[in-house]
Amino acid sequence: MAEIYQFPQERQEFSSHRQCSSDATANREGDNKRSAVLQQFEKANVPSAVWQAVESIRTMPKIPGMTYAEMPTPSSIADYGIGIEIQYPVMLDKQCQKTQTEASFYGWIIVLFAHSPDVNTHSQWQCVAYMREPKFETNFDDSETQALLTTVQQRLRNADARQISGTISSTENHSFGMDESKIQDSYEIRASWTPHFGEQDGQTAADYVYLWSQLMLDFGLDLMDQCESDADSSR
Repeated sequence: MAEIYQFPQERQEFSSHRQCSSDATANREGDNKRSAVLQQFEKANVPSAVWQAVESIRTMPKIPGMTYAEMPTPSSIADYGIGIEIQYPVMLDKQCQKTQTEASFYGWIIVLFAHSPDVNTHSQWQCVAYMREPKFETNFDDSETQALLTTVQQRLRNADARQISGTISSTENHSFGMDESKIQDSYEIRASWTPHFGEQDGQTAADYVYLWSQLMLDFGLDLMDQCESDADSSR
Protein backbone atom coordinates (compact mmCIF):
# COMPACT_ATOMS: atom_id res chain seq x y z
CA MET A 1 0.00 0.00 0.00
CA ALA A 2 1.22 3.50 -0.77
CA GLU A 3 1.86 5.74 2.19
CA ILE A 4 0.95 9.42 2.01
CA TYR A 5 3.31 11.72 3.85
CA GLN A 6 2.84 15.31 4.84
CA PHE A 7 5.60 17.70 4.05
CA PRO A 8 7.52 18.31 7.29
CA GLN A 9 5.92 21.68 7.94
CA GLU A 10 2.89 22.80 9.89
CA ARG A 11 0.58 23.38 6.94
CA GLN A 12 -0.76 21.46 3.97
CA GLU A 13 -0.14 24.40 1.64
CA PHE A 14 3.09 26.31 1.11
CA SER A 15 3.59 29.40 -1.00
CA SER A 16 6.53 31.42 -2.25
CA HIS A 17 5.06 34.49 -0.52
CA ARG A 18 4.92 33.03 2.99
CA GLN A 19 6.69 35.30 5.51
CA CYS A 20 8.19 34.28 8.86
CA SER A 21 8.34 36.68 11.79
CA SER A 22 11.62 35.20 12.92
CA ASP A 23 13.97 33.32 10.61
CA ALA A 24 15.83 31.77 13.53
CA THR A 25 12.65 30.53 15.18
CA ALA A 26 11.23 29.29 11.89
CA ASN A 27 14.43 27.41 11.08
CA ARG A 28 14.55 25.84 14.53
CA GLU A 29 10.90 24.77 14.35
CA GLY A 30 11.45 23.44 10.83
CA ASP A 31 14.43 21.39 12.01
CA ASN A 32 12.37 19.94 14.87
CA LYS A 33 9.53 18.99 12.52
CA ARG A 34 11.93 17.42 10.02
CA SER A 35 13.54 15.43 12.81
CA ALA A 36 10.15 14.18 14.00
CA VAL A 37 9.08 13.22 10.50
CA LEU A 38 12.41 11.50 9.84
CA GLN A 39 11.92 9.44 12.98
CA GLN A 40 8.47 8.42 11.73
CA PHE A 41 9.98 7.42 8.39
CA GLU A 42 12.71 5.36 10.06
CA LYS A 43 10.20 3.71 12.39
CA ALA A 44 8.07 2.71 9.39
CA ASN A 45 11.15 1.44 7.51
CA VAL A 46 10.62 3.99 4.75
CA PRO A 47 13.50 3.93 2.22
CA SER A 48 15.91 6.81 2.66
CA ALA A 49 15.45 7.67 -1.02
CA VAL A 50 11.80 8.52 -0.34
CA TRP A 51 12.73 10.78 2.55
CA GLN A 52 15.34 12.50 0.38
CA ALA A 53 12.71 13.08 -2.31
CA VAL A 54 10.31 14.63 0.21
CA GLU A 55 13.04 16.83 1.64
CA SER A 56 14.17 18.02 -1.80
CA ILE A 57 10.62 19.11 -2.64
CA ARG A 58 10.18 20.83 0.72
CA THR A 59 13.26 22.99 0.19
CA MET A 60 12.99 23.62 -3.55
CA PRO A 61 12.73 27.18 -4.94
CA LYS A 62 9.13 28.29 -5.44
CA ILE A 63 7.87 30.20 -8.46
CA PRO A 64 6.55 33.61 -7.28
CA GLY A 65 2.76 33.70 -7.16
CA MET A 66 2.39 29.94 -7.47
CA THR A 67 1.00 27.85 -4.63
CA TYR A 68 1.92 24.26 -3.89
CA ALA A 69 -0.04 21.87 -1.68
CA GLU A 70 0.18 18.24 -0.70
CA MET A 71 -2.37 15.98 -2.39
CA PRO A 72 -3.34 12.33 -1.78
CA THR A 73 -1.91 9.70 -4.10
CA PRO A 74 -3.79 6.50 -5.06
CA SER A 75 -2.73 3.60 -2.88
CA SER A 76 -2.94 1.15 -5.77
CA ILE A 77 -0.23 2.53 -8.04
CA ALA A 78 2.96 2.35 -5.96
CA ASP A 79 4.39 1.55 -2.54
CA TYR A 80 5.07 5.24 -1.85
CA GLY A 81 3.76 8.41 -3.42
CA ILE A 82 4.46 12.12 -3.06
CA GLY A 83 1.69 14.24 -4.58
CA ILE A 84 1.94 18.00 -5.15
CA GLU A 85 -0.94 20.16 -6.35
CA ILE A 86 0.04 23.35 -8.18
CA GLN A 87 -2.01 26.46 -8.89
CA TYR A 88 -1.33 29.89 -10.38
CA PRO A 89 -4.21 32.45 -10.37
CA VAL A 90 -4.47 34.96 -13.23
CA MET A 91 -6.67 37.90 -14.19
CA LEU A 92 -8.03 37.75 -17.74
CA ASP A 93 -8.09 40.49 -20.33
CA LYS A 94 -11.67 41.33 -21.35
CA GLN A 95 -10.96 39.99 -24.82
CA CYS A 96 -9.56 36.72 -23.46
CA GLN A 97 -12.38 35.45 -21.35
CA LYS A 98 -15.38 33.28 -21.94
CA THR A 99 -17.43 34.62 -19.05
CA GLN A 100 -14.93 34.86 -16.20
CA THR A 101 -12.46 37.59 -15.27
CA GLU A 102 -10.41 35.29 -13.04
CA ALA A 103 -8.91 31.91 -13.80
CA SER A 104 -6.12 29.64 -12.67
CA PHE A 105 -3.45 27.53 -14.27
CA TYR A 106 -3.84 24.24 -12.44
CA GLY A 107 -1.92 21.01 -12.29
CA TRP A 108 -0.32 18.32 -10.20
CA ILE A 109 2.60 15.94 -10.20
CA ILE A 110 3.07 12.66 -8.34
CA VAL A 111 6.48 11.13 -7.71
CA LEU A 112 6.12 7.37 -7.16
CA PHE A 113 8.48 4.82 -5.64
CA ALA A 114 8.12 1.03 -5.67
CA HIS A 115 10.12 -1.52 -3.70
CA SER A 116 10.59 -3.62 -6.85
CA PRO A 117 11.76 -2.14 -10.17
CA ASP A 118 9.19 -1.99 -12.95
CA VAL A 119 9.60 -4.81 -15.48
CA ASN A 120 9.40 -2.38 -18.41
CA THR A 121 11.38 0.62 -17.19
CA HIS A 122 13.73 -1.27 -14.82
CA SER A 123 13.31 1.63 -12.39
CA GLN A 124 11.79 1.97 -8.94
CA TRP A 125 10.70 5.54 -9.72
CA GLN A 126 7.93 6.95 -11.90
CA CYS A 127 6.44 10.42 -12.37
CA VAL A 128 2.91 11.18 -13.52
CA ALA A 129 1.65 14.71 -14.07
CA TYR A 130 -1.34 16.71 -15.26
CA MET A 131 -2.07 20.32 -16.13
CA ARG A 132 -5.25 22.19 -17.07
CA GLU A 133 -5.06 25.60 -18.71
CA PRO A 134 -7.96 27.98 -19.47
CA LYS A 135 -8.73 27.91 -23.16
CA PHE A 136 -9.47 31.64 -23.24
CA GLU A 137 -10.56 32.44 -26.81
CA THR A 138 -7.71 30.58 -28.48
CA ASN A 139 -7.80 27.45 -30.58
CA PHE A 140 -4.72 25.41 -31.33
CA ASP A 141 -4.37 23.93 -34.77
CA ASP A 142 -2.58 20.63 -35.35
CA SER A 143 0.83 22.22 -35.84
CA GLU A 144 0.59 24.22 -32.61
CA THR A 145 -0.54 21.16 -30.68
CA GLN A 146 2.38 19.16 -32.04
CA ALA A 147 4.77 21.98 -31.17
CA LEU A 148 3.48 21.97 -27.60
CA LEU A 149 3.92 18.22 -27.25
CA THR A 150 7.43 18.54 -28.66
CA THR A 151 8.23 21.24 -26.09
CA VAL A 152 7.00 19.09 -23.21
CA GLN A 153 9.02 16.10 -24.40
CA GLN A 154 12.14 18.14 -25.03
CA ARG A 155 12.13 19.77 -21.60
CA LEU A 156 11.68 16.40 -19.95
CA ARG A 157 14.47 14.89 -22.04
CA ASN A 158 16.72 17.79 -21.04
CA ALA A 159 16.05 16.73 -17.44
CA ASP A 160 17.14 13.15 -18.21
CA ALA A 161 13.57 11.80 -18.21
CA ARG A 162 13.02 8.52 -20.04
CA GLN A 163 10.06 6.51 -21.35
CA ILE A 164 8.09 9.75 -21.86
CA SER A 165 4.46 9.47 -22.92
CA GLY A 166 1.36 11.63 -22.71
CA THR A 167 -1.63 13.30 -24.32
CA ILE A 168 -3.08 16.77 -24.91
CA SER A 169 -6.84 17.34 -24.99
CA SER A 170 -9.07 20.27 -25.87
CA THR A 171 -12.26 20.31 -23.81
CA GLU A 172 -15.48 22.23 -24.42
CA ASN A 173 -17.73 22.39 -21.38
CA HIS A 174 -21.42 23.23 -21.09
CA SER A 175 -23.43 23.61 -17.91
CA PHE A 176 -26.92 22.82 -16.73
CA GLY A 177 -28.48 23.83 -13.45
CA MET A 178 -25.55 26.06 -12.53
CA ASP A 179 -23.96 29.42 -13.28
CA GLU A 180 -22.39 29.37 -16.75
CA SER A 181 -19.67 31.75 -15.50
CA LYS A 182 -18.23 28.94 -13.38
CA ILE A 183 -17.62 26.80 -16.47
CA GLN A 184 -14.59 27.26 -18.69
CA ASP A 185 -13.19 25.40 -21.66
CA SER A 186 -9.65 24.17 -21.22
CA TYR A 187 -6.60 22.43 -22.59
CA GLU A 188 -5.40 19.43 -20.61
CA ILE A 189 -2.01 17.75 -20.75
CA ARG A 190 -1.19 14.40 -19.14
CA ALA A 191 2.29 12.94 -19.02
CA SER A 192 4.27 10.15 -17.44
CA TRP A 193 7.99 9.45 -17.45
CA THR A 194 10.78 7.60 -15.71
CA PRO A 195 12.95 10.09 -13.81
CA HIS A 196 16.71 9.82 -13.56
CA PHE A 197 17.78 10.28 -9.94
CA GLY A 198 21.39 10.15 -8.84
CA GLU A 199 23.78 11.68 -6.35
CA GLN A 200 26.33 12.79 -8.94
CA ASP A 201 24.73 13.51 -12.30
CA GLY A 202 21.04 12.80 -11.76
CA GLN A 203 18.04 14.99 -10.99
CA THR A 204 16.13 15.32 -7.73
CA ALA A 205 12.39 14.96 -7.17
CA ALA A 206 12.28 18.73 -6.70
CA ASP A 207 13.79 19.27 -10.16
CA TYR A 208 10.85 17.50 -11.79
CA VAL A 209 8.26 19.27 -9.64
CA TYR A 210 9.81 22.62 -10.53
CA LEU A 211 10.05 21.66 -14.21
CA TRP A 212 6.36 20.76 -14.38
CA SER A 213 5.42 23.97 -12.53
CA GLN A 214 7.41 26.04 -15.02
CA LEU A 215 5.90 24.21 -17.99
CA MET A 216 2.43 24.88 -16.64
CA LEU A 217 3.17 28.57 -16.16
CA ASP A 218 4.84 29.01 -19.55
CA PHE A 219 2.01 27.29 -21.44
CA GLY A 220 -0.66 29.34 -19.66
CA LEU A 221 1.12 32.63 -20.28
CA ASP A 222 1.65 31.71 -23.93
CA LEU A 223 -2.09 31.12 -24.30
CA MET A 224 -2.83 34.50 -22.72
CA ASP A 225 -0.29 36.27 -24.93
CA GLN A 226 -1.72 34.61 -28.05
CA CYS A 227 -5.25 35.60 -27.12
CA GLU A 228 -4.33 39.20 -26.37
CA SER A 229 -2.33 39.43 -29.59
CA ASP A 230 -5.28 38.08 -31.59
CA ALA A 231 -7.59 40.54 -29.84
CA ASP A 232 -5.30 43.50 -30.62
CA SER A 233 -5.04 42.58 -34.31
CA SER A 234 -8.82 42.33 -34.64
CA ARG A 235 -9.48 45.80 -33.23
